[in-house]
Formats: sequence, C-alpha cells, structure tokens
Amino acid sequence: MAVALQTERVTPADELRHLLARCEDGLINLTGPASAAELFDALDQIAELLPQIEATGADLRAERARWQGLQERLLARGQQILRAWQGQQRLVDARQARGPAAECWWWWIDQRMAERRRSKRRQVAAMLAAGILLLALLSLVIARLFPTDPATRAAYRLRLAAESALAGGDVAGSWPLLQQAIQTVPDDPSLLILYGAVADAQGDAIAAEQAWQQARELLQGAEAPFRVERGLAFLRLQQIERALADLHAATELDPASARAQLALGGAYEAAGRLQEALAAYEQAAMLAEAANNAELTATARVQMATLMQRMQMAPPTTPQP
Repeated sequence: MAVALQTERVTPADELRHLLARCEDGLINLTGPASAAELFDALDQIAELLPQIEATGADLRAERARWQGLQERLLARGQQILRAWQGQQRLVDARQARGPAAECWWWWIDQRMAERRRSKRRQVAAMLAAGILLLALLSLVIARLFPTDPATRAAYRLRLAAESALAGGDVAGSWPLLQQAIQTVPDDPSLLILYGAVADAQGDAIAAEQAWQQARELLQGAEAPFRVERGLAFLRLQQIERALADLHAATELDPASARAQLALGGAYEAAGRLQEALAAYEQAAMLAEAANNAELTATARVQMATLMQRMQMAPPTTPQP
C-alpha cells in the first residue's frame, strides 16, 4: 500500500514570519559579534522581503506591526547591541564589508546612539540654562524683598556663574568659581556637595570626599537630603546614571520627600525615560500637596504639563534610514 507523504509548503510570508521571530529572539539573546552580525543579516532580509510580498497585494498588517515594534526595540536596546559588537570598530568593519542599503539603518546604530547622547546633552544643557535663568530672576526679587549680607550675595553670584559654566560644558571653569564661593560661605551644604561633584569630575577624589563629608556633617547625618543635592549636582554634570542612583536612594530613604521625587523626574527626563519622568512628577505633586507645600506642588504640576505637551508634540519614533 502506497503511503502519501505530505510536505508543508513554505510561503514567502511564512519565511517573513520566521525571520521576524529569529530577530525578536536574537535581540534578546545577543552574546557577541557573531550573534550581532547574524541579527543584522536577518534584519536585512526582512527589509528586502517585506516590500516584495506587500507588492503582491498580500495583507501583512500584523507582520508590518511586528516589524515596526522590532525596530523600536532595536533603538531602545542600542547600547546592548553596541556592547555585543565588542567595540565600535567591529561594527564599522562589518558595515564596510557588507555595504548595506541606506534603509538598513541598524548598520549605523553607533551613529544613532551618538546623536541621541548629543541630543540628551543639549536637552540637559537647555534645562539647566532655563533653571539658572529662573534662579537669577528669583534672586533679584528675593534680594529686593529680603536683603542678605554681602558675603552670601557674593557666594550666590559665584555659584550662579559656576552653574552657568557647567551648563555650557565648562567643568574646569566652574571649579575655581565654586572654590571662591566656599571660601566666602564655608557652611553651605548644597554648595559643598556641588563642589565635591565637580572635584570628582576633575579627578580629585580626595577633595570630593572631603567636601561631601563636610556637607554630611552640616546636614547632621540626614542622608536623604544629601543624596538629593548630590543627585542634582551629578545631573548638572550630565552624569545621568550617577544622578539616578543617588535620587533613587533618596526616595527609598525618604519616601515622603516630594523634592526627591521631583529631582528624580528631572533625571528620568534627562535620560529620555519620559513615562517614568511623568510618573515621578505626578508622585512629587501628590506628596507636595499632602505636605501642604503649595510652591512645590505647583512646580511639579508645571513639570508634568510641560512634559506631557512635549510628549504629545514629539514626532513618531519610527526609525528612518
């Protein structure tokens, strides 16, 4: 008796779905240059195959949505992908060897990530510049309403000048300004913490630790406020990960601190983690309102509204070649 052997027919659409699954798994399981190259080759095949199948009139809406989501995850995991290549030069060499088409943008992901870093730095600089301008305006009002002693005014002007230098990326230029400010007002914990962060960035770890220890003593061991101030200092230096670490610690040490949540929202926003920034601002507004702190409540709500408007106005994140 003859036995009929049935074979499953593999269509181009089946091959496309297989490639999508390979890439989705490959993106999660990157282990080195070989797996990264294999992922990119499969992405190239999808980029070529998808429009060919669509040209036949096939309904690939589900596959197109998967492809869109896959590309968005590629951008989100850009640093992980670069680490898998084990050095930018390996990616550059592979790119030159392959000669990929312009629409295969993942071969230039190193340039994409560099541009995103530059964009984040510009955003942080703009935020800091706006904050410095606001502080300057407030200082004029406060100086008229509540006159302070000459030493405090001099230290404040020096600090503003130092923060302006930091906003422009001039870390070395801010250092002597902060030293002068501390000599004028040596018992300001916030000033000492900022000086310590700048000293650390300049490679003087001993001066940084001394300044931070002095600030802790002035704060009488209150670690949460110390972490908030140091997180904000790291944020001014565009050391986003260190800022996030300190501000996370501050919110854990003092969960009721609206100021810590507000600062954390700013760090998340600088990192491009906008949904987390929005949640932190919302939490800050709730905590400030519960503490009857009208000024901080208003500030948090303004930050929320500004960020929501920014998110609504932002263009789609569809990667472009």
